[in-house]
Amino acid sequence: MKQCMNCQKALNDNAKFCVYCGTKCEASSPASDQPVQNAPLNPSPTIDLKQLLPTSADAVLSDEPKLNLLKKNASGLTYFIFLLLYSLFACVSFFYIFTSELPGMDFLNDIMGKFGLSIYTLKSYLPSLDTLTILYRFAKALGMLPIILICIGIWKFYLACKQPGNTVGHSNGLIFIEIPVMISFIGYALGAILILIGGGLLTSALDKWWIFLIALALCLISLIDLFYASMILRLLLNARQILESPTPTSTISYGWVLIVFNFISAVYHLFFGANGVLGNLLCAASVTAITICLIQYKNNINTYWRSSSEAE
Repeated sequence: MKQCMNCQKALNDNAKFCVYCGTKCEASSPASDQPVQNAPLNPSPTIDLKQLLPTSADAVLSDEPKLNLLKKNASGLTYFIFLLLYSLFACVSFFYIFTSELPGMDFLNDIMGKFGLSIYTLKSYLPSLDTLTILYRFAKALGMLPIILICIGIWKFYLACKQPGNTVGHSNGLIFIEIPVMISFIGYALGAILILIGGGLLTSALDKWWIFLIALALCLISLIDLFYASMILRLLLNARQILESPTPTSTISYGWVLIVFNFISAVYHLFFGANGVLGNLLCAASVTAITICLIQYKNNINTYWRSSSEAE
């Protein structure tokens, strides 16, 4: 039997790594039986976590503390609940495409009625309602693409964080989340510009000053959405940096503002979503779950920095 140089536990003679602390064991040789005069009492361990047994409780961890915090949260129970809720939301949304009817027809008919018109009098100028319904469902199917990409991304991110080692490489799935967020970021920016231009043109053409106020209000909503998307994008880019190249200087670029926005988003989807009652509930629950996960991660980061400061 030989002894681990780090934790002093007894090991098998042919053990290459300590099963208790993961320290690499030196090969047994005649010279190793002789006491080494200048050997340090607590040598720094060299750990190759990829060679640890998969049943090890710390198999997911690396030797980078901040990376460990991210990986432990992203492979934990709260994040897994978020995965299931969001996946169910995607399934319900996809099913809703083929069951929902063309919305707003009665509302549009009421509006046109105020001008002495009826949507049914324009039937000869419009495609059939069946054709409109098909086009509406096709548009909703295209709108499902970001949800599907995000669903793929969060599952790949979860599986990547379950892998051992310091990095998880480009297979972490964050790109599938970043693309829809970037598209929405650009969309909100262009939307704010177009709303202002359109509001100004309508105000000049109709000479109604209140139209521009409505345009300003809509523009403000777009700017809020733009700010929200920018915070999510910063968080994703930061997570990518920590996962692919963890360094002591990498920081967490999000705060309580994003968490508050997430709760507001959850309430919004609960009451104003467009995916049916069950879809709205699942979307709100998934946003709430990922918000709780972010709170846990932020608290862990704060605890880590406090303990590091006290140790210094």
